[in-house]
Amino acid sequence: MRKVFAVLIIFLTCRVFALDDSPSVYLRHHIEYLASDGLEGRKSGSKGAELAADYIAKQFASCGLIPIGDNGNYLQTFIFTAGVKLGEKNSLMTLKEKNKTWYQLDKDFRPLAFSSNVETAGAIVFAGYGISSTDLKYDDYANVDVKDKIVIAMRYSPAGDNPHSDFSKYLPLRYKTLTAREKGAKALIVVTGSADDSSDQLIRLRYDNSFSSSGIPVFSVTRNVINGWLKQSRTNLDSLQSRINATKQPISFEIPGITLSLSSDIIELKDTTANVIGLLRVADTTKAEHLIIGAHYDHLGFGGEGSLVPDKVEIHNGADDNASGTSGIIELARFLSSRKTSLKRNVLFISFSGEEEGLLGSQYYVKHPVMSLGNAIAMINL
Repeated sequence: MRKVFAVLIIFLTCRVFALDDSPSVYLRHHIEYLASDGLEGRKSGSKGAELAADYIAKQFASCGLIPIGDNGNYLQTFIFTAGVKLGEKNSLMTLKEKNKTWYQLDKDFRPLAFSSNVETAGAIVFAGYGISSTDLKYDDYANVDVKDKIVIAMRYSPAGDNPHSDFSKYLPLRYKTLTAREKGAKALIVVTGSADDSSDQLIRLRYDNSFSSSGIPVFSVTRNVINGWLKQSRTNLDSLQSRINATKQPISFEIPGITLSLSSDIIELKDTTANVIGLLRVADTTKAEHLIIGAHYDHLGFGGEGSLVPDKVEIHNGADDNASGTSGIIELARFLSSRKTSLKRNVLFISFSGEEEGLLGSQYYVKHPVMSLGNAIAMINL
């Protein structure tokens, strides 16, 4: 393996910096094509990504690699969740005595992307920041029973959104959701305190690249709505947050006289993409061991959520992320193919898709390997 790794380092060093030799011309050609505007950022599931996969497959063929994907070709196709959208059955309503109050979607409330599609109802419990920690001796659930009830929890922690505080691992919304579910709650309502954001905006419907349902409905609701409910307890969110932050002590209680009814409807948007896989088989085909060399070819398309400028829509070319690595494995395949009689092990080249969506292509390969993972001695990722 050390010899192969040394070849890799020497090859990339020589080919990248020796701009007058032909392999570097090939590298430049690959990068210029893969990072061109015509491929529109190679977002997984897009036409640009399909063009990139087709190009890589043709290059693998020109290198003499054996197609080892689906049905004897180079592509290993898989379906993935490309995003989410709101369905038509999202609702939020309170029942106070005999009076019903309906709230407006995208103005008063919005489900989170990982909310479970469930219709439920129950009493409401305010549970501070929704944190339960024996390590910090801080437990918003210690003195309240939330079983079969709907929990209200503020975002962040008594230390705000500081990622370096002792509360940092309890900040994620998925943690708060899991905790509420484990405590027996039917649903979780998330609200942002004014100490953290004065705008009182709802949390955006943002797909988090690791889609899995939360097991309970999870809604973002405005402070204005929450304060209307808290009037029953003669308090408001600003007062509660100020006291909790100052004392670092939980304040939790059931809000009397109100039943909350809600329905969550999140629709997953599915798409198809593919890994590109080719095998360099050495002369001695009885050897089962193989080395994997890979790089992802997808990028961010036109940007948006997940990019460094989420509010700006334009082509993200991705020359270094990762057209350069993809070009590297193509030319490595060509280089090693011309010297395969000196190799002792097979080499599997994989150009992954779905990396930007959460390492989806590599995860899919691990679950559906075309060669035994037990015989993969190492993986070098460019």
